[in-house]
Amino acid sequence: MQFEGVTSVAIDETVIPNGASPKEEVRLHKDAWKAFESAIAQQSLEVEVLQATLTVDRNKVNLWLFLRGTSGDYYPELSISATSFSVGRSDGVPLSLEAFVRLGEDYWDAFAARRRDGR
Repeated sequence: MQFEGVTSVAIDETVIPNGASPKEEVRLHKDAWKAFESAIAQQSLEVEVLQATLTVDRNKVNLWLFLRGTSGDYYPELSISATSFSVGRSDGVPLSLEAFVRLGEDYWDAFAARRRDGR
């Protein structure tokens, strides 16, 4: 996925103490994002998507992901807002909406077939 015109990115794992100033809240959120980004970049954190919501209107795209760290004790929420986004393969070739939907359907069909075969 590639986002254009990103207006916000947040990782919501931060506990904000009662009475924290707005400046302190911003600092805590920034620190949480830096730690999340660093762990992903260093590959010391692996996450899987438990739930995802994508909303699109004429001027805005919002992606919300509820993640689970593979260690099982880390459950961050990631949100991204942008003006647009596109989807492509890992080699950079763009996918149309139809191709992206077909990719998802093929994945779930294969998953269901493995379950039926007992794998």
